[in-house]
Amino acid sequence: VLEESMNLTHFDSFKRADVYALGLILWEIARRCNVGGIHDDYQLPFYDLVPSDPTIEEMRKVVCTDRQRPSIPNRWQSNE
Repeated sequence: VLEESMNLTHFDSFKRADVYALGLILWEIARRCNVGGIHDDYQLPFYDLVPSDPTIEEMRKVVCTDRQRPSIPNRWQSNE
C-alpha cells in the first residue's frame, strides 16, 4: 500500500494488506498485556521512529525504504 504497488485487481493483495494491518493490531494488544508484572503504556506502532501523526512520506521511508518493523520488547522473547 505504501509503495503504491498493490495490484487492485487481485484479491490476494487486499488479504496481504489485511494480514499486515492485523499484525500491527496484535502488536498494540500485546504491548498492553501484563508480562511478568510489566505492561507498556499505549503507543502506536513505529512510535519510536515517526512523529505521532506521521505523513505518508515518513511512513514510506520507515517501512519501505528502511524496512523497519515495530520493536519487540526483550521480555516477550524470554517469557514462556
